[in-house]
Amino acid sequence: DALVALPASGLHSNGFSLVRCILRAAGLEYSQPAPFDPTKSLGQALLPPARVYVKPTLAVARMGLLRAAAPVASGGLARCLNDVLPAELAASVRADAWELPAIFRWIAAVGKVQSSELASTFNCGLGMLLVVAPQHLEQALEVLREHREEPLVVGELVRREPGAQALALEGAEGAWLMLPELGVSLPFPGVLSSLHDPWTVSRKRVMVLAGKEDVSPVKALLQATAFPASAAALVAVASPRADCLALKLARSAGVKDVVLGGGRLSESPEAIDFSSQLEEAMRSVQADLLLVLDDVSPSLLTRSFLSHHVGRIAVVHASLLPAFPDPSPVEAALRSGVRVTGCTVCFAVPPVSLGAGGHCFGPIILQEPVRILGTDTVETLRGRVVAEGEVLAVPRALLSISSGSVALRHDDGSYSLAESTSFTEAAAEETL
Repeated sequence: DALVALPASGLHSNGFSLVRCILRAAGLEYSQPAPFDPTKSLGQALLPPARVYVKPTLAVARMGLLRAAAPVASGGLARCLNDVLPAELAASVRADAWELPAIFRWIAAVGKVQSSELASTFNCGLGMLLVVAPQHLEQALEVLREHREEPLVVGELVRREPGAQALALEGAEGAWLMLPELGVSLPFPGVLSSLHDPWTVSRKRVMVLAGKEDVSPVKALLQATAFPASAAALVAVASPRADCLALKLARSAGVKDVVLGGGRLSESPEAIDFSSQLEEAMRSVQADLLLVLDDVSPSLLTRSFLSHHVGRIAVVHASLLPAFPDPSPVEAALRSGVRVTGCTVCFAVPPVSLGAGGHCFGPIILQEPVRILGTDTVETLRGRVVAEGEVLAVPRALLSISSGSVALRHDDGSYSLAESTSFTEAAAEETL
């Protein structure tokens, strides 16, 4: 018997948990243009109306041409026939019988999803499978076309070997990554084509600079960057203090920990010496980006260091800038009597660009507000700024930088935030 497939309109209703994880880890937004179809937003590309196959399927069935039918839904393509076929039969499906839609190739590349997992999660471009006897095949195809379908013969039923699955997908490793533009096949899933955004596939190597506080967003950062599809890879956590909690968290997660200056910089370090040690640490782990947490004073970063790495350093500050830009912003917020504070993640820029204040705070990437309670002390408010603000804002801001969703633009001596859909666009616009 032949296997006839009816094309799907998109993901339909399955696989969205995995898609959400991939997009979140890659730092992508649903509102930005889809890398594989810039005429639509990612949200639009992921949510086309699902097709319903009642009329064409009933038409074939009423003419006595249909032996079995199964929607490609829960369990994906790989398991859609489990409840349809008898134990002695299996479906042999040829992956080269149809072209894997661009959205699935993009998901596979960005999420590093193997072909077997892709087939067990998604419909892979097929919404319905019909089993038709070979002597009725041409007639069934004609009926389906009359109902405005574009049926595909994708395989046939074969004898099932003991212990084998109900559906065997043949040739997916090569056929699904065949690039029509080039006529070549590349190893799955490590592929970059015109359909894929190289910034989201190539992970940015990140070093985190932490201080003495026992509460920090380091654990959230470790979790956010551990996912293979993350646009950022946390390669090291550095601190001038050997007893820093962030270093312990890094070690427990298998991430390199670096004690700057061997611990001699823990008390009143000189900015020049500190920046020199930090430069050496970044070079040793080949860090692309530096994230400075709010328990490290940005004043320890020299103008020369900031200028050399402009666009590659983000700093966290425990207030909603421009409010309370000086050191000890939590204490300042409590003294002022304001009822809302929070955290800010911004690019670091050379202080000379910001006037006499001397702060290195550049364009703001993300902020998260936190309410101040009447019972708050410095300790409790500091803890809630981290738990309710930084844990959310810092990983998201880091992934936005790493994915190229945001970048730093330098025009005529001033800095501004550039929102880009990809690294290619950022490079074309000469953002940093």
